[in-house]
Amino acid sequence: MEGNSFWLIYIQEDQVSVSLVSSADGKFHVSSVGPSKKWGDDDSEQLIASVDESLSVASLNANITESEEPSTAAFVVPPFWVGSDGKILPQKLKYIKDICKKLSFTPTGFLAEDEALVEDSNKADDLPSSCILVHLSQNEFYLSLVYLGHIKERIRKAFLGEFTGQLLESTLLEIKTESTLPPQIIFFGQADSSLISSIKNYPWVGKRNVETFLHLPDVNLYNDNDLITTFTRVISSQMSRNILNNPKVADDQLEESETSEIEAEDEVETTIVEANPEIQSKLESSEFELIETPPADFGFSPVQEIFTSQIPEPNLDPFEPPVILPPVLPLETIPKEKKSFNFFKKIKFPKINFNFNFFWIILIILPFLSVIPFLFASANITLFVNPYRFEKIVETTLKTDASDSDITSLIIPVKKEIFNIDVKATVATTGEKTIGEKAKGEITVYNKLDKTQNIPKGSILTDSSGKKFELTTAVSIASSSSDLSKGIITLGQTKTVVVATDIGPEFNVSSGSQLSFKDYPNTSLIAKVENNFSGGTKQQIKAVGQSDKTAIQSKIDEEITKAIENKVNQTVGNVSGVIKETIQSDKGNLDLSREIGEAAEELSGTVTASVSVFTISPSIKEAIIKQVLSSETDFNKINFDSNNFSLVFKVKKITSNQATATLTVSGQSLPKIDIFALQKTLSVKTIKQSGETIKKIIPRAYNFHIESKLPLLPFNSKNINIEIKTESL
Repeated sequence: MEGNSFWLIYIQEDQVSVSLVSSADGKFHVSSVGPSKKWGDDDSEQLIASVDESLSVASLNANITESEEPSTAAFVVPPFWVGSDGKILPQKLKYIKDICKKLSFTPTGFLAEDEALVEDSNKADDLPSSCILVHLSQNEFYLSLVYLGHIKERIRKAFLGEFTGQLLESTLLEIKTESTLPPQIIFFGQADSSLISSIKNYPWVGKRNVETFLHLPDVNLYNDNDLITTFTRVISSQMSRNILNNPKVADDQLEESETSEIEAEDEVETTIVEANPEIQSKLESSEFELIETPPADFGFSPVQEIFTSQIPEPNLDPFEPPVILPPVLPLETIPKEKKSFNFFKKIKFPKINFNFNFFWIILIILPFLSVIPFLFASANITLFVNPYRFEKIVETTLKTDASDSDITSLIIPVKKEIFNIDVKATVATTGEKTIGEKAKGEITVYNKLDKTQNIPKGSILTDSSGKKFELTTAVSIASSSSDLSKGIITLGQTKTVVVATDIGPEFNVSSGSQLSFKDYPNTSLIAKVENNFSGGTKQQIKAVGQSDKTAIQSKIDEEITKAIENKVNQTVGNVSGVIKETIQSDKGNLDLSREIGEAAEELSGTVTASVSVFTISPSIKEAIIKQVLSSETDFNKINFDSNNFSLVFKVKKITSNQATATLTVSGQSLPKIDIFALQKTLSVKTIKQSGETIKKIIPRAYNFHIESKLPLLPFNSKNINIEIKTESL
């Protein structure tokens, strides 16, 4: 794969990704894409580690061995890595040098990410493109103004909170141009569809004294797939163009042993360094340099083995990469002492004979050389600024049927969100209940009278200790008889069953015990226990008491309060603009799992509660803040961002669709600072003069730090980087 592939290393300020680009069937395509890996804080080791990790995943996804991995690499870098001389800045160049040295890469070229997008757009439209490119990072963005296929101006800014259309508009207004801005905005980097939607909905036109565009701009998003495909298309196109411009290359490669030496003054030559031990000495020396060529010819050198009898076409096959990441400027090649190939036609330069002595030429040029550092130097300025603070209290009304126009009367349109909460609670029962079985047994009833006696069911009998039993059925007992000749009286008798009148083992009386009828004297009836009574038991168990019902009601109330709070923090918290002070709940009926007095170890209860809350949209919040604070001193001097302000409502009265409340609007914001004008003003000033100018122009700057390697700030105001900070935000 080595001859038909190269690594595409896409470096951003805070992350990096590596893709594998191959050539097959005369077409370039992206074989595999590694994931984005974070890096930052100017940590070269972290950058190398992140490149290695992303490359390893890309190699694994492409199913190639280490020996099959290419040794050449093309780089895509942020435009601010490239100086006005078209070369990568020294401190940034060291990063690429360290990557190539550590991972044994041969660099074949570099691209600035925005230049690549412009180059590709020019080819696609067959006309010079005009648009606004916006690259978005986590806490920073830059925009590139493109007119007729060329980048006219770049602005780079840090921001706090969310990126908004207002922030973009204020930045566009800093562009000093007499022409109307091109009505096309292209986002890339860490942007998503929701941001694109909010930018499209932003009111770009129709504002008093502000005309950014003549009509609503077309807003598009370049996702990770689009970016990697675009970079590959531009790089492969340049590689193929270099080959087409040098038809002798294929022959030179086939006849390498016959290649003759070419004098430097007769030929312009771009070479590519093979992956061999020689590259180590080159990378370690001061000769390592990446050179930028004009955007129309970025100068990517094709990989060595790619030259065949047919030149691969630069069109790309569609691909579906696993995970892709964003943005890259023109790369340079490292000169090689041996086996160099000529990729360009020979260019003959006429020899000029100078009549001046070389010494005098040096004297003439020397003053101009002393100015060069000031032309390409850069400076960093950090401003520490006191923010403006605001707090105002007003009386307001929240209404579900209000309109946006009512805000001027401090009547706030709100929406009502309703949701249900099911709450269940369980408590252990504290009541007690005695349960058991009654004793039962067989008795014999004796009739002492000479007539039959009928005893009804339920008749009570007692033993000697007073325990009571009752007949389970009615009985009839025959009369007694006597034999006078023998002097014997035979008592009438019958057997029946009795049961204890209460539970407990004490009713288990023993056989032979005598029982007496409550309503019959012993002189007429008497009973005797035939066998031991059995079955009498008694025990104490848990049961539902009145206090348990009170306890479950209290616990249900507590659980409902917690459930509402959790619902607000989780579900309702995801609803934009929730006003927690307007939460209302309606508790339903309590359903118990057991009745009072019922035997049970625990008691459960369930309740379904209805909860409602008022919400306001972000646009309404912004309008409220502006309405309340518009009369405040200094409000027109701030760089307004609604995310830096809070609304606190103290509700006085609330109904189903309306509430009256005291509203406190508070927050703070940075002052408006014209960065472009400040850069122009500070250009070519000394450090001391710059400090005095900052104090005069920005009175709220309580401190500042100027970092410059030269006594004067740069001639080019764009090389003066200004960062706004405050410890209060």
